[in-house]
Amino acid sequence: MPAVPLSALLAAGPDLGAPSPLLAAKWDPNRRDYASLFEGEDPTDAAVVHSLCVVRGSGAAVLDTGMEPPPPTMLDSLEQEVASAARQALARLVAAGDIRIKRAGLSLRDDGNQLAEGRVEYANLRTGRDATAAFPMSSAPVEV
Repeated sequence: MPAVPLSALLAAGPDLGAPSPLLAAKWDPNRRDYASLFEGEDPTDAAVVHSLCVVRGSGAAVLDTGMEPPPPTMLDSLEQEVASAARQALARLVAAGDIRIKRAGLSLRDDGNQLAEGRVEYANLRTGRDATAAFPMSSAPVEV
């Protein structure tokens, strides 16, 4: 079998449609705990959820990662404040070319526990798939 030079492999580049060989732990933002020990999710999708579920600057590991939750306000301006906070929380992933945000804002709910949740619709540019991340508005992001 002939040897394939390394330069030929590097020139081909990564297969962006292929699933990541390593999976990140799946996090449940409503319970603030790992969703499963037996299944994982794409690392880019996990980074989106992580960025929306921790308070920016609340620990040494998250100085530039996380969300600054908007202060309580009237519902009409809350949509803009949540969208702005979510875009700021995900700015590092956008700048790195990992994701492209399609929509950020509120999604109204009627489940008896909370009236609204934050929602970000984005394109995972590493896998080429569209995804949605939701985070609860009834409680602040986790401090680490």
